Amino acid sequence: MTRSFRLAWLASMICLCLGWSSFARAAEVRQIVVDDARGPNAELIRSAVVKALLGHAEIRVVSLAYLKKSSSGLVARMSEPSGSVALGKSLGVAAVVQLEIKGQGKDLSVALRVRTTADGDVAESHQFRGDGAADLASKIQERAWKQLGNSLSAARLPNGGGKRIVVLDLSGSKASTVKSYIVRAVKRSKDTKVLSDKDTKGLLPAKDASAKERAAAAASLRAHALIGGEVKISGGSASVALALYNGSDGELMTETTLKGAGLAALGRTLQKDLAKKLAGPLGEATGPMLPEEQPGEETAQASEPDAAPGEETDATADPEPETESPMPGSKPSALEVGLGMRAFARNFRYTDDLFGVLRSYKLGAAPAGMLWLRWYPAAHFMGGVPAHLGIAAAYEQGFALKSRDPSGQSYSTMMREWFVGVRGRVPLDVHEAGVQLTYGNHSFRVDDSPSNPLVPNTSYEYARIGIDGRVRVSRVSIGAELGHRFVLGAGEIATRNWFPHARASGFDAGVRAGYELFTGFELMAGFDFRRYALSMNPKPGEANIAGGAIDEYFGGWGGVSYRIDGESR
Repeated sequence: MTRSFRLAWLASMICLCLGWSSFARAAEVRQIVVDDARGPNAELIRSAVVKALLGHAEIRVVSLAYLKKSSSGLVARMSEPSGSVALGKSLGVAAVVQLEIKGQGKDLSVALRVRTTADGDVAESHQFRGDGAADLASKIQERAWKQLGNSLSAARLPNGGGKRIVVLDLSGSKASTVKSYIVRAVKRSKDTKVLSDKDTKGLLPAKDASAKERAAAAASLRAHALIGGEVKISGGSASVALALYNGSDGELMTETTLKGAGLAALGRTLQKDLAKKLAGPLGEATGPMLPEEQPGEETAQASEPDAAPGEETDATADPEPETESPMPGSKPSALEVGLGMRAFARNFRYTDDLFGVLRSYKLGAAPAGMLWLRWYPAAHFMGGVPAHLGIAAAYEQGFALKSRDPSGQSYSTMMREWFVGVRGRVPLDVHEAGVQLTYGNHSFRVDDSPSNPLVPNTSYEYARIGIDGRVRVSRVSIGAELGHRFVLGAGEIATRNWFPHARASGFDAGVRAGYELFTGFELMAGFDFRRYALSMNPKPGEANIAGGAIDEYFGGWGGVSYRIDGESR
């Protein structure tokens, strides 16, 4: 492989490993709300709808109880076209799911409608029927996302919703005057609303507030961004150093300084240039998310009709057991598959080379393709312990590999690894720990001159026991793994031509991170290390004498994975 090709490949891998988060940031989370249900068993049916929609990375089910408490006027009108548009503009809710229950006893049906706040129209409508309330709730939990998921994921906010901006009190001379200039300048930006002093009275953070305190203030004001700064007036010049903070986390997004030949000139500069300088960061600013609906959360429901004398209501006759709603990533997966690209390097060196004639070997920035699989067959149709016992397999193949001898002669080179085995996992809420037992082979071969080989070919046949863990926080997952390889055979290096009494052992370790773009689809990147230690055990009279050797592989990779959820735990 040429040096330029290696450098280009390494650069592309670094971009993939470091750039995945910025690409993933483009995926929006749609906030949606499930309206009150009307009719028999309303609370049970609404709860089933909420449970069906929770746990999907594309959407966030907003707490209806919170909306009723904080914005009762908007909630009262959100089932109407104009009311839903107002809800979208004011609170950033992209869709309202409406429920209409009909029937009684063992013949119940519910119509679910998705009303988008972009235009107030109904984008999707489906009807579910059940043999009683419990059966209907079960069918809703099983099928509602399949029927409504696409519409909810594609829902858009209405035009004119805009970004809510808070201009903080400035420090320095003539601060109040310059603040008024900034407010007028920001209002010139398209789709922005600057909150007035009346709106923000008593809610602004201190000038030396932490990011956490700024985020708390933004949450109370439902602001997408905060603007603060310091005014300096010296002689005939005036300037203001401004900082723009993101509303969702209070962190600094950008800083800029504008100047003018006096206070009035500074005002003209702000009117001319501020909107342009802040346009990009303001477009990326994200407001605080509304509180998510919690399992079992109570909302004010319409009274259910009284049962006739001597007649039980359907909810009493056929109750449904309460189960916790899944959080994102909390359902056990039945299948995880992935593919990616890897840049790896190899370093092979001898220890205690008695005659000093054995060659070390290095390969840097070499490309490989990789794929992996974890399959839990029982998870397709049941929960419990059987759903957490599965099969693990992976395959990796290097390509376009070249090795060179001291004279510059190049030789085709091959690297391949595969393994297959069993895996058990222990779910810990949305997190996971695992144990894996596998059989595999990791080989490296150089098609060099048999009479003057660069390095002995290796083929490590191994049995591996490994442990791993994965932590999920919202859409982000972070994992690590560690394994010991019991090497059963080392290939050509352990033959009569090299070191017939050689023995080897190995271990590997790795870290990885992922970002779930939408339910089941995750961008991933990671780094890993594999190391084999060989003890040559030479005998007198043998051609090659060395105490041992170290064979190390370093790698960084990026890829995608897809997960199919199984049954609930």
